[in-house]
Amino acid sequence: MTSKHAPLAARALTAAHEPAGRAAPLSAAFSPASNFSGALLSEDEAAAWFGVSKRTFLSLRDAPYMPTPIVLGPRLLRWSADELRAAVARMPRLTERAQPESLLRARIERAKATGDLR
Repeated sequence: MTSKHAPLAARALTAAHEPAGRAAPLSAAFSPASNFSGALLSEDEAAAWFGVSKRTFLSLRDAPYMPTPIVLGPRLLRWSADELRAAVARMPRLTERAQPESLLRARIERAKATGDLR
């Protein structure tokens, strides 16, 4: 069973994913595959959903693809799960790194000399 001190969103999500009599781990409740459309997440919950530490999540807040938080009070910020899901879709992807010019030139010269075009 969940603690009465757990955040409301966590209790609601955990209850929805709870097997008979046992609480699901927080990471399971906030996995990207979870269906919690419209939920508002705290910093800790959003960090768990991303699978990063709270400190890393706070540094991600300034990224251009991240949504702005919803202000519920002077020190009470929440993030929409739907907006965070959209932010994941906008995140930059790791692409194949370009070869340094000197390495590319050396490979071309070697291919010309040996006739081996790998």
